[in-house]
Amino acid sequence: ADAAAFREHDEGMGLGLATGAREERAPSGERYSGLAGNSEIKIVNTPLPECSVVVLHHLEKTGGTTLRALMQRQSQWGEWDFFSYAPSTGRDIMWYAFLARVRAAAEAPAEENALKDFRMLVEVHGKGAEQSIATRVLPDVLGLKELLRGRCDVKIVSMVRDPVDLYLSWHQHWVAGSVPLCMWEPLPNIQTRMIVGADHFWRAGGDLTHESGIQSFHEEGSEYMQRLALGVLSMYDFVGVMEKFD
Repeated sequence: ADAAAFREHDEGMGLGLATGAREERAPSGERYSGLAGNSEIKIVNTPLPECSVVVLHHLEKTGGTTLRALMQRQSQWGEWDFFSYAPSTGRDIMWYAFLARVRAAAEAPAEENALKDFRMLVEVHGKGAEQSIATRVLPDVLGLKELLRGRCDVKIVSMVRDPVDLYLSWHQHWVAGSVPLCMWEPLPNIQTRMIVGADHFWRAGGDLTHESGIQSFHEEGSEYMQRLALGVLSMYDFVGVMEKFD
């Protein structure tokens, strides 16, 4: 179901990430833009947005750490502010502080021009607390979009990955030290469950074959989970495909 869901999403909604795109800092403040593996590099003027908030939903094992590093680099250049929030840490005050900062700028008197050069990159990493993203973070971001409509560009984005590669990476990262790959019985459709906010799969590294109390819920059907995940992703502004990102 994971494979079918994301193939349909990428092809049907046109949200795939451009293949081979590469950007590097130029001394002039412009951007060098070219193709990976191609020696030809050209300068492209890409002015910074006057006001922008980009929220990355970091799905586990989908290249989120690399995207976080790219966001941090933008912050190091002084062009954006970077903020990282993981609901699993229990420090919800961090998320509320981010919301308060954006709302304060949005509601400031017009003469203060508080939204000028207001640029924030935000990583939200579920890591066992995906339900918080589905039930709190996504509604909050949609609320910011409405609050700032016409005044500031607010986007929520994410990255998905080929399910087989994701499972192999998941096993290597979380499970290999306790269960060999040949004996691992992972729950189906982990990537889909992360998107819809089902947190149970984190128990035992995603292996729930012996937890019958939860199993009945998961057996409601992969098709149902697929439709639900596509519905959630339809509210995102951009969904990249890790295999097309270089």
